[in-house]
Amino acid sequence: MARASDAFARAEFAAAVEAYDEAAAGEGLTRPQLLELLSGRAIAKHAERDVAGAEQDLVALLSLDPLAELGEMAPPALQRELARLRGELRGPLAIEVVAEPIPDGFVVRTVVREDLAALVRQVRVSWRTDEGWASATGAEVRVPVRPSLEYFAEAIGPGGAVLAQEGSEAEPLVARAAITAAPPVEAPPRGDDVPLIVGLTAGAVVIAAVVAIVLAVVLAPSGVQLSGPMELP
Repeated sequence: MARASDAFARAEFAAAVEAYDEAAAGEGLTRPQLLELLSGRAIAKHAERDVAGAEQDLVALLSLDPLAELGEMAPPALQRELARLRGELRGPLAIEVVAEPIPDGFVVRTVVREDLAALVRQVRVSWRTDEGWASATGAEVRVPVRPSLEYFAEAIGPGGAVLAQEGSEAEPLVARAAITAAPPVEAPPRGDDVPLIVGLTAGAVVIAAVVAIVLAVVLAPSGVQLSGPMELP
């Protein structure tokens, strides 16, 4: 950023654009530094007759700060373009996040809104662990099972700057694990129920024997006479 600012101050706008691009491709930028980069690069691109590039940087600037100004170095034509774009934008860039309990933990889903200049490079989800904070990137992140989840999400842009976030380390969002009801346990039979069960079982055996005898009589072929009980010697 220092090299870009020096080139901008000397009105070496082509060199300034190149230095701004290098800073945006790197890491370590803060959000205020990124706002400065977008503002300065828009002016430098306009001076280099890159109208489309200047407009894209203005849209990016307003998506982060709808009240942003360009400063005295910006020519009137670029100031008017900034005012026009400000009236057309629906709202600032934002991130929405929700954590849903699943059987083996949580799934954290994120959605980025109003990223008209395609600034977001990645989404980072962080959650508290017993050792500190862990993080992963992606629109959908799975977190191992825990009783509850303290977490936050950040949209990361050029230079590693945080463009928008929901929750923070100081004030994390909280989700609770789903409570699964245990299946009912059937009570064993009481001691006084055992004679009843035995009696019912014996009765069922007797009834089955009677039914078998009746069926044998009914189904016996004609002319066949069933013998009576055998006499013992």
